[in-house]
Amino acid sequence: YQRRVHGKQWYQRRVHGKQWYQRRVHGKQWYQRRVHGKQWYQRRVHGAFQKVNKIFPRQVIVYRDGVSSTQLEAVLRDEVNKIEQAFKECHTPENPCKPELEFIVVQKRIVARFIQQGNFETVPPGTVVNSDVVSNQFWDFYLVPCSPPPGCTATPTRYIVVKDGLHLADPRREGTRGGTLPGETDLEMFTNQLCALYYNWPGPIRVPSCVKYAHKLAQQFQQAMIKQEPNRRLNYTYHYL
Repeated sequence: YQRRVHGKQWYQRRVHGKQWYQRRVHGKQWYQRRVHGKQWYQRRVHGAFQKVNKIFPRQVIVYRDGVSSTQLEAVLRDEVNKIEQAFKECHTPENPCKPELEFIVVQKRIVARFIQQGNFETVPPGTVVNSDVVSNQFWDFYLVPCSPPPGCTATPTRYIVVKDGLHLADPRREGTRGGTLPGETDLEMFTNQLCALYYNWPGPIRVPSCVKYAHKLAQQFQQAMIKQEPNRRLNYTYHYL
């Protein structure tokens, strides 16, 4: 997961079980960090994954925050391609690195709201809207993972699948019946479960836990360690919680 806060950029990646790897990326311009920094970091994080697990990952799922609808094509052209190039640079005959990439954009600032038809109350947690009001250009869905304050309407989070390297929306996948794609349901359930794994809150939050972790990490070091580089021994810890 990647997040930019006040000019600082952090990348975070889960490498094994409950173990995470995070590292700050330097650069003078945001565009350079977005394009070139992502390729550099993917090589570093793949090396960390291979060091822990003795093998490169077979599947990579990226949740990308802070992207508007007008930037989707630029993200697909620049960031996704750089990640795939990093995969190729890590590949060797002895240690093959050809993971399948799933790249998902997370949008929190949206105007859509959903209520129940019978009592006009807010929809319950875990509600997924994936038809009628979604885009006809990208595979996207809305998710309400948590309950709002009393008397308020829940604000959903929109997820846009920019790159479906896992072929979850492929109608030829086994188990497809009556137009229902099991891969789409798996991703929606997986995303909803990630929203309940943020350790600083005793319940689900609006975004996947990896998104919130990276935001917390970037915010903390932007305020406390502006010009310093954290100790490398902290790369595998939750020291920022």
